[in-house]
Amino acid sequence: MLGLYIHIPFCATRCHYCNFVTTAEHSPELKKRFFKAVSAEIKHACDRYGPLLFDTLYLGGGTPSSLSIPELRQLVGEVHGSFKFSEGYEFTCELNPGDGDESKLKALYEGGVNRISLGCQSFRRRSSGGSGAGIRCAILSGRSQGSVRPVFPISALI
Repeated sequence: MLGLYIHIPFCATRCHYCNFVTTAEHSPELKKRFFKAVSAEIKHACDRYGPLLFDTLYLGGGTPSSLSIPELRQLVGEVHGSFKFSEGYEFTCELNPGDGDESKLKALYEGGVNRISLGCQSFRRRSSGGSGAGIRCAILSGRSQGSVRPVFPISALI
């Protein structure tokens, strides 16, 4: 089994307990440099290893769901255009509950995401440890206000 993990370093805040490479900066220049670096890494992998076939794709972080819909579409389009994936592969995207509005969920679903991993620091109404990471649980219950109701298996990371 061969999996592809892409680390998205952008977060709303820098949590005191997190040891991952992340940043709360979301400047257009930094994002431009990030996407340019990801493109270069994808090209390097294709040049060095030839056609690669993956069984899983995982967008982690940081907070991949903090990307805009056009940014997500650009990234997923480049990945799908550069690599092959086995039939029925698992495509996971980490998501903070506050980022999961219906248009974002629809874009993820249309991009092929078939599993959401929720980064819930707490299921209490108050934020956890001063991280500012409160939770809205509508996504957990599967409630949706519109006509699009993507269905994702959900794993909560606590």
